[in-house]
Amino acid sequence: MAAQGEILHTCKIVYKKKQHQLKVTAEELFLVPIDRKGGAAQFINTYDCYGAVAGRDGLSLELFTLVAGSKGKRSRENHVFVCSSKEEAAQCLAVLHAVITGTKIGEPIHRRRILILINPFSGTKKAVQIYAEQVKPVLDRALVDVTVIQTTHAGHATEYMQSVDIAQYDGYATISGDGLLHEALNGLMARPDRAEAMKKPLGVIPGGTGNSLAFSLGLGHVLAATLAVVKGHTMTLDLMGVRQGGRAPYYAFLLVMWGLVADIDIESEKYRWAGAARFTMSGIGRILNLRKYSGRLSYKPWFADTAAADTAAEAAHAEFPAPPAAWLPTDDATPALDRPGWHTIEGDFVTVSALNTAFQNEDTLMAPYSAVNDGCFDLMYIMGDISSTKLAGMFLDLDSGEHVRSPFVHYVKARAMCLEPRPRTGIIDVDGEHVETSPIVVQTLPAYASICVSPIPLNMPPYKDVLPRGGLRVPSSQEPDPTAPQARRMTAPASTRPTTASSTGTATAAAAAAPAPAAATTAAPAGSEDGAPAPATVAV
Repeated sequence: MAAQGEILHTCKIVYKKKQHQLKVTAEELFLVPIDRKGGAAQFINTYDCYGAVAGRDGLSLELFTLVAGSKGKRSRENHVFVCSSKEEAAQCLAVLHAVITGTKIGEPIHRRRILILINPFSGTKKAVQIYAEQVKPVLDRALVDVTVIQTTHAGHATEYMQSVDIAQYDGYATISGDGLLHEALNGLMARPDRAEAMKKPLGVIPGGTGNSLAFSLGLGHVLAATLAVVKGHTMTLDLMGVRQGGRAPYYAFLLVMWGLVADIDIESEKYRWAGAARFTMSGIGRILNLRKYSGRLSYKPWFADTAAADTAAEAAHAEFPAPPAAWLPTDDATPALDRPGWHTIEGDFVTVSALNTAFQNEDTLMAPYSAVNDGCFDLMYIMGDISSTKLAGMFLDLDSGEHVRSPFVHYVKARAMCLEPRPRTGIIDVDGEHVETSPIVVQTLPAYASICVSPIPLNMPPYKDVLPRGGLRVPSSQEPDPTAPQARRMTAPASTRPTTASSTGTATAAAAAAPAPAAATTAAPAGSEDGAPAPATVAV
């Protein structure tokens, strides 16, 4: 691969009716006016570029970009360059294709092969329209090959991903809410070759009502998410292994909830026509008619018995579905939780949530300390000693994440939990799906999958910075723990300059001639010279 800031190609072009010197690096395209009166130099970030084609005259080139705007949004913008000869145009086009795809100059261009699943019934039933009007125009110009499958019934994605020939694809993506990705993941995890299947990155393009994962990644807008899928930059994604009695193990990537919040999520299905407002509509009714749920919650905090926990987590990563036997409930018996490091709470609860993502939807920052790749989930619970009035006031802070400051909210990072509803009442919600109300065990599977992301998220959610070692209002030590997993831990992908507010900016001619500034060490997309992504976690 080219060194950071190394000039890969330079030529004279006409851009916006003025003579320019085009300088191409792996990170940026610099457009330096030849005439001093031509204005300041401009740059285009190569991450924002998704395609380039030659004009009919053989001299012009058209470059397709997605310009970064405010709040994580992007918009399409095209740039036309006119070269001095057909030979120069052909050479310049080859270089542009190489830097767009991360391919070494002179080698065949690798067109990433992407399988896209669309749920036409998700949310307000606009996923097909989103694909046709926003996603497809980008994919048609991008250097990718796409296969599109529309699901026809519940569980279709699980069935399809269990049997699809994964050798035909470099990655998978969904256009829907979070439910379709949940189905696809469980299909991949049910395969005999799941270890190989899970090496390929997942992409999520928002097309439902919640879109929790997309907003938690700063990809809550369609074009931003589409660009992430096209470019193939990745970070690791933790999963949660779930066991209930004699049922076969299954997997979640968002949440496992019981009580109030689960009621709101599942019971709001009848208001699906209202889009994201369905959660508010259902929430008001449920808070005014507050229920309480009796049960027992046992959990293993992230910091407890760290060495043993690390060993257990590694074993689980290799062998799941077979979590440690001491963590598993039977139909009526409780797990043996007398091992060191476990905490148990019994009584009346209002809600219990195990959360792997920060956002539940665009306006609900449910778990402000959460990160999808910190090796644990965020456990939040509220006991039954809260009134409807207090609860309503707390819910008004969900958009900012300030609800965690309430004295009624208990919050801790955990590796595993066992929840036992007594009696078996209330809804249990796993990634938005209503499952049986019975004893359930949840266990973190660190870095089990990878997800397509922007190399430097433009719309980083307002995560809290430090969670005390013992969590918030839980029975353990409260001193800060600098080694504890924190939010804002991302895997930044390959040799990319930090993304600016827009793809086209200004710089001085001297700056344009200088090497680009150093960037975070990143993982190259599959098919590049460096092969499959090998992400390293860095703080951003």
